[in-house]
Amino acid sequence: MLKYLVESENLVIEEELKTRLERSLRKEIPRTVCKKLDRGGWTEDYHKRELEQEGGEEANFQALREQVREELAYLEEYEREMAGVTEESDMETEEEREEETGSSEYCSKYFEPDLGEYEKERRLALAEWMARQADNDEDVANFRSRYLEGRVLEGAQAYAFLESPAARYFPAEWFEGSYSSPEHAAEIVSYDRGVGKSEIDHRVKVEINPPGVARTVRYAPYQGSIPGGEPADYRVCAYRDEAHTVPKPPHSWPLSYRDKYGLKETVFPWPTSLLYELRERSILLAKTYDWKEEDAVWFFLTGEPPNLGALTLAFRISARSSKATINLKVASWVSPDVVKKNYQKVQSLILTERPHELPIRSLTVFRFVERKTRERGELPSWPELLEAWKAEHPEWAYENFRGLRQAYYRTRNNLLPSYRLPESKPLPLEAQTDLEKRFQRIRERAEAIGGPLTSRRDGDSDSYPTVTGANTSER
Repeated sequence: MLKYLVESENLVIEEELKTRLERSLRKEIPRTVCKKLDRGGWTEDYHKRELEQEGGEEANFQALREQVREELAYLEEYEREMAGVTEESDMETEEEREEETGSSEYCSKYFEPDLGEYEKERRLALAEWMARQADNDEDVANFRSRYLEGRVLEGAQAYAFLESPAARYFPAEWFEGSYSSPEHAAEIVSYDRGVGKSEIDHRVKVEINPPGVARTVRYAPYQGSIPGGEPADYRVCAYRDEAHTVPKPPHSWPLSYRDKYGLKETVFPWPTSLLYELRERSILLAKTYDWKEEDAVWFFLTGEPPNLGALTLAFRISARSSKATINLKVASWVSPDVVKKNYQKVQSLILTERPHELPIRSLTVFRFVERKTRERGELPSWPELLEAWKAEHPEWAYENFRGLRQAYYRTRNNLLPSYRLPESKPLPLEAQTDLEKRFQRIRERAEAIGGPLTSRRDGDSDSYPTVTGANTSER
């Protein structure tokens, strides 16, 4: 009989399904994620085989697996943010790329660096200096002049701007005229994703105040377009090729920003839209100043300096090979004493005992025995090993095989230290509530674009597409 993890009126994740997901993802699934999947209706849809109707049970399971993977990545990102890791690429290594593709098994833990007042103040000073330089950037000044009335926004205004469906779908040129107020309010009246049609044909109707009008924008190719549906005031499409024969999906250009908890949120603006314009300019600014794109987006809107990292710390251990590393990324101006102090801090947190310094002779013995075992395919007898050892290392000869054997086993027991992975900080209550809202937004966004309900996995990575857009006046 299956055990339920959480009592609920709806279906819940059973132990059997949870175990299958953990084996597939090679990660433990926290109870919080299980409860969210249940409350969000994902497990119910899974049991009804409605997550992915084509491809059978395996495709249905993979859709659920991808959603769980998304939630685990989000929780890990929260931990990174709380530890002060400001860039996803800060700790990127070959092991991380293997982890992402599922080819290895790694556990990670990010630690909050222990910085003094000097390091904190210097980081802030550097950020202010960079912000002043960026204020004079032509792209920044031009965007603020054209779309923000020549000013910057408060935090709440910036969030409303980023979440506005008008800014997401309407062409940027419209905001230079009657829709110019950055404090506009907008809501989606209808969204037709063209289900059942032979080609891409998305239409969205958005009401915007001011000026208190509703407009429809259509994303569809110009050649061979399917008639019907909501008449459009504007039509746009982007293509993979110069011949304009293969259209890209309308959700291929993610724009990321940080929510009020410092976590990354993503929207998918259409080409030529106001948020698309912000995205393209932010990417260039981020490359120019070596910022995170989320920080560049926020700077365009609010003028707030970027969150520069001085020191980042992470511990990673492979469940397969027991390889463990402490990874550090350090700004060039951070003092060696601060680096040493933080390294020792992490080492004391993850090691169950102080690492022993092993004699060179013992290490050579261990390497010798391992090599002989690999060559033979099994461990040779110790008297045989003793004779081979004397021939190779007469300067380190043992009187009998017991000394050689003792040196080997003592080294083996101390070669790989014993580790522990400290528990993560729990999410604050307000962040848990926000997670629920974000979870619902993911679901609504996935349903709107008509793809599998997996979030952030719907577009491809092609960049610099050919974009065409025009006022079509299809009425």
